[in-house]
Amino acid sequence: MSKLINTIGLSTTDILSKYPKGQFRVITKNRHVGMGCHNLRDFENERYSKDPSPLMSMYKKGTLQTIEFKPEGSDYWFKVFSRTGKKIHTIDEKILVGLTVGCINSCWHNTELYNWNQYKAVNSATWASYAFQMNEPKYETVRVA
Repeated sequence: MSKLINTIGLSTTDILSKYPKGQFRVITKNRHVGMGCHNLRDFENERYSKDPSPLMSMYKKGTLQTIEFKPEGSDYWFKVFSRTGKKIHTIDEKILVGLTVGCINSCWHNTELYNWNQYKAVNSATWASYAFQMNEPKYETVRVA
């Protein structure tokens, strides 16, 4: 896994890198129903166990409240992402490392994740750049005749 660069001081956990397989469930806030819980299907669990960061852009802006993970063989659910309003209470390092600037700018721009100083610290230049791991600068080679 790439090295995490967290200059804004988010509270992180490291559960997903310790347990390679398990189940995910998502707590969402819906306009008419209130809070809802959605357990991901087996093929989704397999996909998100490898890279859980796409879960952050899977739901409409403002609906995702909590992501929980239950390791294979365990009976307990662990919070790997939790927020209330604009405050991010905890986020797993494996999710944080995979987040792009585009995901944050489109879905999480009103939270603590949206921070220009963080973007500068990791050399992000486009929306496809990572927000919490170092981006390699892309240089153009110029031939002098």
